[in-house]
Amino acid sequence: MISHYHGSIDSLLFLKPVVIILSILMFHACVSIAQENNLEGYKKCKNNFVCGSLVNVGYPFWGIHHTDGGKSRPEYCGLPYYKLDCYDGDIAEIQISEESYRVLVIDTKSKVMNITNKKFMDDDDACPSKYPVAKFGSSSFVPPDVDTLSLFFDCSISSDIDNLDEFKFNCLINNNRLSSDGYWHIGISTLFSSSCKNRVDVPVMPAALRDLTTGAVPAIIKQGFSVPYLSSVSVTTTINMCETCQSSGGACGYNITTEAPACLCGPGGSRGR
Repeated sequence: MISHYHGSIDSLLFLKPVVIILSILMFHACVSIAQENNLEGYKKCKNNFVCGSLVNVGYPFWGIHHTDGGKSRPEYCGLPYYKLDCYDGDIAEIQISEESYRVLVIDTKSKVMNITNKKFMDDDDACPSKYPVAKFGSSSFVPPDVDTLSLFFDCSISSDIDNLDEFKFNCLINNNRLSSDGYWHIGISTLFSSSCKNRVDVPVMPAALRDLTTGAVPAIIKQGFSVPYLSSVSVTTTINMCETCQSSGGACGYNITTEAPACLCGPGGSRGR
C-alpha cells in the first residue's frame, strides 16, 4: 500500500470539522512530534526532497532515497499518500491506487505532476502489453484530464486496405518486435477492434496527440500525463496554512499519532524564532 498510516481517508484529508480546527491550531503553534525531537524534525522537514533535476519538492511530499538515506524526508514531513521513492539518485516514483508511476516532473507552482506508468519505461522501444489505469477518484489525486490513445496488436488486416500505413508502428511487446501488426488509433475504430486480438488504451496528454505520427508513438506514450496533486479544498487549505507556518520560521510536518498537520519549531522556540 502507499503508506503505513491507519485511519480513514476522510480523517487523513481533514474533511471533518474537528480535524480542521485541530489542523489550524497545530499549524499556528509549534508542536513536538513523537518520532524525533522537535529540533531534529524541524531540520529534516526544512529540506526539500530532491530526486534528479526535475523533482525538488517539500510539503506535502515526503520520500525515501534508496541509495542515500541521508537525503530522505521522513514520513512526518508530509501528508499520507504523498510518498515518493528515489532510485539511483534521479528516478522518482509514486504509488497511486497500488500502481507504480514514474514521476517525470513536479511543478510546484501549478501543483501538477507529470507521471507515466513505470511498467514500460525500462526499454526505449517498449509498448505496454496492458495498461492498468489507477483509480484516481478513490485516491488523493484529482482524475487527470487526458485523451486515450488506443494500441492494437496481433492483427489480421487485409493488405489491400488503403491508408493503413499511417497507423502502423513498431515497438517491443513481450520481448518480440512487432512489424506489421501494431497499430494506433484515436477514438473508435471498428476495423482495428474487429481485426486485432489485443487492445491497450493508454492515457496521454491532449497536446501530444496533435503531433502524433507513427514513429512517435513509443515516445508519446512515455511522455505520460499530468495529474493535479491537490485533491480537495481541505488539502489546499492545509497547504495555505503551511505557508503561514513557514513565513513565521517553522517547518511544515505531520503528526502521525493525531493524524493532523504540524508546525515544527526551529532553533529558539516558538515558530522557529
